[in-house]
Amino acid sequence: MKGVFKIDETRINEIRRFQAVRLIKGLSAVYLVFLVVFFLSKDPENGSQMLLFISIIIGSAGAFGLWLTRVVKYSSANTIIEIDDKKITRKGKGLLTTQIHFNEIGKIMKRPNGLILIRKGIGVRINYYLNKYALTSEDGIIFIPSILDHYQDLVVFFERKVTTQ
Repeated sequence: MKGVFKIDETRINEIRRFQAVRLIKGLSAVYLVFLVVFFLSKDPENGSQMLLFISIIIGSAGAFGLWLTRVVKYSSANTIIEIDDKKITRKGKGLLTTQIHFNEIGKIMKRPNGLILIRKGIGVRINYYLNKYALTSEDGIIFIPSILDHYQDLVVFFERKVTTQ
């Protein structure tokens, strides 16, 4: 399988909407817990101040989360995957250009939002687990978003490539 694979533009908004709904559900659950604590508290005067404070904190977290979904959309939208006979290359605006030869692929991890290819070696694997920006800034890690054109074909291709080596 050779070629240049880019993001399917029609799916970007679908992913962003999914992330926003998940964020709103999570923040609503946290707010509900704080409301229950407020109504069960014995000191309503301090409780109202605490409710206001918690409302501001949760509102700020929600605004930050919505902003973060835009950032994730931006980095995913710029991903370009190039595959030739011997290697895979990920590049794009705001992303570290990285290459992994097929015989260097040590681990493949499927996630709901994409496929992660990790180069052989303990150092790269440790960086993956410890660095929260590893998917976009680590040299030995390639993240293939699920919104990429022909994503399912790429998953099958890499699973076969790794099992045959």
